[in-house]
Amino acid sequence: MTVHDITPRIPQDDSTPPHDVGAEQIVLGAAILDSRVLRDLGDLITPMDLYRPAHQVILETVMGMADLGLPIEPVAVHRELVKRKQATAVGGAPYLYELVDKVPTVQNATWYAKQVADLAFQRRLIEAGTRIAQIGWEGEGEPTVLAEVADEALRSATAAGATGEPDTHRLGDDAEFIDALEKPLSTENMVPAPYADLGERIGGGFKPGQLICVAGRTGGGKSVVGLDIARHAGIRHKMPTLYISLEMPADQIRERIYAAEAKVPGKRITDHDLTNEDWERIAKVRPAINAAPIWVAAPAQCTLNMVRQRLQAMERKGHKPRLLVVDHVGLMSSTGKNESRYTEVSNYARGLKLVAMEFKIPVVMLCQVNRAVGQRPDAIPRVSDLRDSGELEQSSDLVAMVHLPDYDVKDKADGHERAGEVDLYLAKNRSGPTAVVTLSAQLHYSRFTDMAQG
Repeated sequence: MTVHDITPRIPQDDSTPPHDVGAEQIVLGAAILDSRVLRDLGDLITPMDLYRPAHQVILETVMGMADLGLPIEPVAVHRELVKRKQATAVGGAPYLYELVDKVPTVQNATWYAKQVADLAFQRRLIEAGTRIAQIGWEGEGEPTVLAEVADEALRSATAAGATGEPDTHRLGDDAEFIDALEKPLSTENMVPAPYADLGERIGGGFKPGQLICVAGRTGGGKSVVGLDIARHAGIRHKMPTLYISLEMPADQIRERIYAAEAKVPGKRITDHDLTNEDWERIAKVRPAINAAPIWVAAPAQCTLNMVRQRLQAMERKGHKPRLLVVDHVGLMSSTGKNESRYTEVSNYARGLKLVAMEFKIPVVMLCQVNRAVGQRPDAIPRVSDLRDSGELEQSSDLVAMVHLPDYDVKDKADGHERAGEVDLYLAKNRSGPTAVVTLSAQLHYSRFTDMAQG
């Protein structure tokens, strides 16, 4: 029996990285011979996937001509290269004809393109490995930051290049779509909303890939909404949930969850001043809380890479994430430098939307609003009040503004005509119309509930 050597062979000299010039030439020649080849190449390779810089220039030029609807053949391509002042650098007209002569048959162009893509992937892995080794040797920075940068280098390497999977479909290919319409709407992949009225307004629940922005004033109840959503998904529906808290330690999150589930005043839990009845209530809900697939992370710093790592860790342990809650986005961190706070927060919002789409889960990000809200007569938050970046609204599928009517009442004992109520203003709703959902505010239990229950 032959024993195969699977030990990685890493060149010990200055060997050139993996590439196949011949395959690149065939791909380019086929594209010049028959522009229809470009329809398939775009899903397999990009100009940067080619090893030779001259080949990169030629493919970029040919693709650019195709985008403009220009005819593609050697003379036209050479003319375009001359116009771009790149003809001489790539070998001129003689090299273009040489590329055409290299093509055995145009029909095999996609097979060669796949070989080019695979080799480009190998080169990116080598580059990422070199970068990661450099990070390890230099060791400048905190270990957690170094790990983030190394992870990003690997992610960039594997994410670059063409996807190899077409993402465009003919509108008329709708057999599956029509078949699905005949069946009742499936809520299997949705995360149910914790409030009945909210669920009706948003089409049954939070959907995979959605970014939900819950915003409010400091101490105005946005964290209560975030925890209500997490509790409902994790405890009531056994959906694996990750709650990232950047404002409160994990024990404080536990206190709020027990207060809400057991209906024990949060202050008594915090002060360790529990009555016998309180202990009975806690004992009754403890098994359900312990069995709930809810993970709470309270890191000192939180980057988008760290969010992905925590979700991936859940997957590795056999708990496919169904929901992510981040409290709150304004406290997230960056591994690199940003030109402004606006740019930084914009990157967080776009990044969390990508996380939602990548993991196919709804992501709830909690946000603060500007202090100027309190200076208006009604003090009701608006979308324009979202702090630091308009991207918070742009990236979100749903924006819910939390408003406590008695927020500015200094002495709660004086009462308020709407004391004990909270309004959720659905200021943006891609699943339906905007609306106002009124709930019962049971803040002593750290929760909001439907008015019928309140």
